[in-house]
Amino acid sequence: MSLFKKKRESINVEGIKLLDRYKEGELDEKEFLSAFGKETVYYATPYDADGSNNSSILFSTEDSEYYPAFTSVNRLIEFYEEAGRADFMVNDGPFLNFLEMAKATNGGANAVSKGAIVDPECYDFSIEDKHLDILINMMKG
Repeated sequence: MSLFKKKRESINVEGIKLLDRYKEGELDEKEFLSAFGKETVYYATPYDADGSNNSSILFSTEDSEYYPAFTSVNRLIEFYEEAGRADFMVNDGPFLNFLEMAKATNGGANAVSKGAIVDPECYDFSIEDKHLDILINMMKG
């Protein structure tokens, strides 16, 4: 129980500062992506326990679907509780690894390719599926 509570309180302050600086125009896209690619984000696995793709983890707009990543565990939990998803596992890792996971799940049996979005409804930072390769390469330098 205490491990969950500690994990629930995890927040990436540096990642939030980078997002704010990018949003305010203090960082250009290349500077932002170079730095943010190394920052820890929190996300739920895109697969159910049986290995099938779980679309209930997605954030959707009129035009696109996205795998969401969050700068805090609390934001992730709130997002999934509001979506009615009771069962999920919190993962964490560098944003670059999250993008590579999103890219790897596209294609194949997926009817719709998915991009990535950071802190849905909090920041306007999303990456369309067709841009994943470009941005992954930018982050790798």
